[in-house]
Amino acid sequence: MVSDGIHFNISHSGHCAVCAISIEEEIGIDVEQVSVVEPGEFTEFFTGDEIIRIKQASEPMRTFYDLWTKKEAILKAEGNGLLTNPKLIELSSNDLGSLGLKTWKLEKIELDRNYICHVALPAHRSDHEIYWNPVRIV
Repeated sequence: MVSDGIHFNISHSGHCAVCAISIEEEIGIDVEQVSVVEPGEFTEFFTGDEIIRIKQASEPMRTFYDLWTKKEAILKAEGNGLLTNPKLIELSSNDLGSLGLKTWKLEKIELDRNYICHVALPAHRSDHEIYWNPVRIV
């Protein structure tokens, strides 16, 4: 949090950088460039059901990064990053994620087919409005 209650979070991957700002509550954002990874290398971060979901997906890498960016956005909003095991996050099918007693609303930001990005905001409010503006730096 910056002074005067302004919360922000940044993330970058490949040739993309994103920043999320909230004037009211915690916020987390994560962006990842979709590339080939071996999901088995990340079993310590995903539950057994999530690993199965990745392996059975029609696009396993997109599913991997979809789950990963959701989890990391929540961890960043919580303020602990990867100091907290991502396996502890429970993701539901309705774009909610919970960690401990706190529930987060997850919003997907469509940037580019090669990137997956999610923002995490406290779920107790239903009036979140997300505005985004892509900026290309050449």
